[in-house]
Amino acid sequence: MPTEFSNGIDYTDRSDFLAKLNENYDDIHEINKGGGGIIYSGIHRRLGQKVVLKKIRSDHVGVIGIDREIEILTSLKHTYLPRVLDFWRYGNEIYTVMEFIEGSSFQELLDRGETFTEKQVVRWTRQLAEVLDYMHTSEAQVIHSDIKPANIMLTPGNDICLIDFNISVTQDGKFDEAIGYTPGYAPVEQYICTELRRVRLRSEAKPAAVQTRPAAPAADDRTMIDDPDRTMITELNSSDADRTMIDDPDRTMITGLKSSSADRTMIDDISASPVRTEKRTVQPASRPKKPEKMLSGPAADMVRKYGTKLRVDARSDIYSACATMYHLLTGHKPEPCYMTQKPVDKLNPSVSEAFADIIMHGMEQDPKKRFKTAGEMLKAMTKLAKSNRRFKRMRFLQDFTVVLLTAVFAVSAVAAYTGSKMKLTSRFDSLLEEADRLYLSGSYQEAIELVDSELISGVLTPDDSQLAGAYYIKGCCRLETGDYSSAAEAFAMSILLDGDSAQVFRDYGIALANCGEIDRAEECLKQARALGLDDISLLLLEGELDLAKGDFTAAAEELRLCLDKAPEGMTAVRAGIKLDEAMAAQGESAQSYSERCELLSALADRLDGAYRLPVLERLAQTAIDGGAFTGDQSYTERAVKALDEVIAANYATLTDHLSRAVCLQSLKRFDEAREGLLTAAVKYPDSYEIYKRLAFMEIEYQASLSAGERDYQVFDGYFKACRELYDAKTRTEQDIEMDYLDRVRKEVLDKGWLDN
Repeated sequence: MPTEFSNGIDYTDRSDFLAKLNENYDDIHEINKGGGGIIYSGIHRRLGQKVVLKKIRSDHVGVIGIDREIEILTSLKHTYLPRVLDFWRYGNEIYTVMEFIEGSSFQELLDRGETFTEKQVVRWTRQLAEVLDYMHTSEAQVIHSDIKPANIMLTPGNDICLIDFNISVTQDGKFDEAIGYTPGYAPVEQYICTELRRVRLRSEAKPAAVQTRPAAPAADDRTMIDDPDRTMITELNSSDADRTMIDDPDRTMITGLKSSSADRTMIDDISASPVRTEKRTVQPASRPKKPEKMLSGPAADMVRKYGTKLRVDARSDIYSACATMYHLLTGHKPEPCYMTQKPVDKLNPSVSEAFADIIMHGMEQDPKKRFKTAGEMLKAMTKLAKSNRRFKRMRFLQDFTVVLLTAVFAVSAVAAYTGSKMKLTSRFDSLLEEADRLYLSGSYQEAIELVDSELISGVLTPDDSQLAGAYYIKGCCRLETGDYSSAAEAFAMSILLDGDSAQVFRDYGIALANCGEIDRAEECLKQARALGLDDISLLLLEGELDLAKGDFTAAAEELRLCLDKAPEGMTAVRAGIKLDEAMAAQGESAQSYSERCELLSALADRLDGAYRLPVLERLAQTAIDGGAFTGDQSYTERAVKALDEVIAANYATLTDHLSRAVCLQSLKRFDEAREGLLTAAVKYPDSYEIYKRLAFMEIEYQASLSAGERDYQVFDGYFKACRELYDAKTRTEQDIEMDYLDRVRKEVLDKGWLDN
């Protein structure tokens, strides 16, 4: 009888499994494989969305447990982790379906010869520490255990995404043993545990009375080598053959036994002398050796130094994370864990001493000398800026401002940097009011461009207070677009120029909290209180802080209280949207989606004008997710209604137009979807995505007709427009959906449904 778990289905008949897979996904083909699994790309047939389908190797599943990867991936939800969309099970095969992460892995970037600045690596190190802190403190206490450049994607937004949990372990008692490691990035405890596991399994698999030396490969032995970036596996096909996995410094080694007659050996040094062939000899039975006594070379040395009680834990991921950042900073892959690492400053003297110390501290050979937790490492990262002279000057000015304003606060109102409250006294003020209007209308990029080109370019000569206002508006725009790092920089400049606004400290704290810089965000909370920030704004900042810390229950309580008390305005908008985020973080369920949609609907109803639109935009996305989760098309109808109002108000982005079309397509309302996209094409004449969506929609529409009724002339028109715009676009990444459209066009030509 099939076993059910989460959203997955256990198919006992392969034809049923393949039929279901092909019913939902097109253009499935292999794009990658390695020691952990095989990866395919595909396109979701209904949505036309790129996805990644990953088949976990059946022998690997046997080692880690059949539900292991699913348990890990479905339990984790974080900005820097891939989102699991679905999974399938057939016998001993597991397929996970995840969102396609745009961008390239750091290994690909390194292979292309790219180099990185310290500022870039600092950003990514913070993000990596943040996601590790989340994983390690989650209910499952997940340890990734294979962090390396190949397993970290860099997205077009310059953020990381940590992928591939195939050899993850947990500290909750369910699975706490390493099954592999990657030389150069793995710590000594993982190296020791894996080697001990190998020899233990080897000794358990063979009778004590038989002493065996490696046999020479038989005539029909096969060596399978994926490619220079993949695991090299040698399979010996005789009945009692050993399985040997030979790794080089760039490959992951994974051990495990499929049966009592199968044995895997990992050889760390491929430059060692060739294996000599000797015959088996039977010796008198003797007491089995302890696994540590069967080790040799560096593994034996490490056991003598550290013993056998080391276990893979949070400090192991910290080592691998720092080793990866070491590689990005210096351009040199780290030495194996049992060797001495060259200091960062010897390979890259331009790296600041403080950051180099963090990296080397995380790469200490002895686990006891490293950061104890990823949270501790994250705190160290937040203190980096304090060693910067500019930051010290800003902190001095902030402290001085607090003392000064405490004396004058009773007779001087706190300045508010919004155009509606500014007295227009100059051209600068007029432009500042225009930038504020653009911000309030949701035209964030236009507002930023106006600030950069006119207000902070140096052409005009404002006083510090006026210039601080320009930076504040820029920070608000960055905050709304989710670019929290840039928002924090803008707010810091505003405070540096004129640090007398509690409102600016509030928003600066919000930006820092979302960057994971909790200590600095809490400092902003103290400053805002000292400057007399109102209770409602304090609740908003406290809620954002708890949300960033992962205390979703406390965050939801604070944000709900803030929302209940807040008057109409941006504070209510942000509190509502962040409350929805806190509710989403507490888990998916039909009830939670219903409650979240009702929350956002009620908030939108109490708001007017421009304040209503971002809430409707959030409602649309929440409803789309709710429809995908529950299968209830009433959510999709709700999303369309919200997006209709957003588009009618000229507030919509290109993504909003495309989302509306996808919703209408799923409701089979093809004419409305087509009309909306063609209207959007006038506003976005250079966007090939619009015609790509039209082409996908036409494919689905024609597929619903009988073969004799199909006419792909309209599809061909959309395809040609899409292809022309796509070919004219400068890009760094290939859009695989375009390859799919090329194949569809060729197919309809071959079947005579389209004149060439």
